[in-house]
Amino acid sequence: MKVRPTWTDAAGNGYYRGSDGKFYYGNVKNGYLRETSQERNARLARERNVQIQKQKQAEARQAGNVSPRPSAGEKRGGLFGGIATILAGIATFAATVALMGALMVIAAIGGVICVAIGIVIIWGRAYSIVPQIFSQFGVNPGTVLLVLPMLLSLVVFLVLLWKTFSRHKLYALHLLIAYAVLFLPYAVLQCGGLQTLAQGLATPGMVVYALLNTAGSCGIFPAVALCLFHMLDRKVMEKRQSETRVAAAKFCTRCGAPVNGQKDLYCERCGARLER
Repeated sequence: MKVRPTWTDAAGNGYYRGSDGKFYYGNVKNGYLRETSQERNARLARERNVQIQKQKQAEARQAGNVSPRPSAGEKRGGLFGGIATILAGIATFAATVALMGALMVIAAIGGVICVAIGIVIIWGRAYSIVPQIFSQFGVNPGTVLLVLPMLLSLVVFLVLLWKTFSRHKLYALHLLIAYAVLFLPYAVLQCGGLQTLAQGLATPGMVVYALLNTAGSCGIFPAVALCLFHMLDRKVMEKRQSETRVAAAKFCTRCGAPVNGQKDLYCERCGARLER
């Protein structure tokens, strides 16, 4: 190794820098050179860091080769914990489905109620124009002719309602057809009148749309009402028929067996003739 002086006295004692980059103290002439305290401390720190790093690497390799084995209790806990997680998931899903089903039922009931209220409000607003016309323009042939289709629609509704209970049939379709015929003049007026139709300014599609608007707004509520009254009437008739069948059941005067007094002529048990 070669050294060169960095700071020395006349006798040659002082600091030297070697070709390895370290600093030494001593005298080259008498062959006495030693590391300075700063170089020695730095060297010891480097060696200590290298030793610590090697020790950590050895511990990491040893931990990677030997994996801890779970005990029997931990295995059972893991199995039961997995089953509990699955059961909890199933219970959560079932509760969610039940809650959503209840919410859907409530939403459906609320929707039906809102639709029913809306139909009644639309029907009431459509017929509220009749008293407004009479109060504003008075009762005269012109105003009566103007609101005559609406008045006739009320009469049709009352007649079909009476026929629903008297003949026990559903007349909702008849009511809609009658309303379409009665409200056809209103639809033509909404499209601009017969002159507009003759000039081709209004198409048949526009007339159909106006007819659905006028007849539908005034006819949906009566049609739904006829359907509900028909269902009520059918339930009442079924109840009456069941009561009639129960009342018609009789008993044989000879053996006491139950018989149908309206159909049977002889007792099925003893063969005796039934009295009427």
